[in-house]
Amino acid sequence: MNILPHKSWHVYNQKNRERVQRDEAQAKEQEQQANDRAVKAEREYRLSELRRKAKARQSNATDTEPLDQSQKQDSNQPLITPPTPGGTKPRHINFWADVETQGKNDKSHQRKSVPEKNEGVGLTPLVREDKEDMLEITGNLTSRILIYLSDG
Repeated sequence: MNILPHKSWHVYNQKNRERVQRDEAQAKEQEQQANDRAVKAEREYRLSELRRKAKARQSNATDTEPLDQSQKQDSNQPLITPPTPGGTKPRHINFWADVETQGKNDKSHQRKSVPEKNEGVGLTPLVREDKEDMLEITGNLTSRILIYLSDG
């Protein structure tokens, strides 16, 4: 006897499918409203910050007048001077130079040659060294488990 479709808790019952669709639509609508509120709050915050900065800039401009003609001329000068044509060419700025030099000296980045270090021993010590290096670099629990399992 097949009475499952007649049960109220049956997943594929028409009423339950409609209820799920209605709940999903309601959840989507609530999520959209929450996103809209967050965007609106962020927009209002930014606008208030801009207004506050403009008011502070305007009050500073009227309150502090330059006393000397030299101070007045200095304030008109831009902080960053534009490059002159025919001047020095722009060059590459390496922000990671110290990290690169440290990486060259790090023993985990040096190449290991199998015949020189482990001649006649096999690959097991080399694999163990690689696993220990991986443990030093990442400090990951998974790598510790792998080393433990390879020992036992």
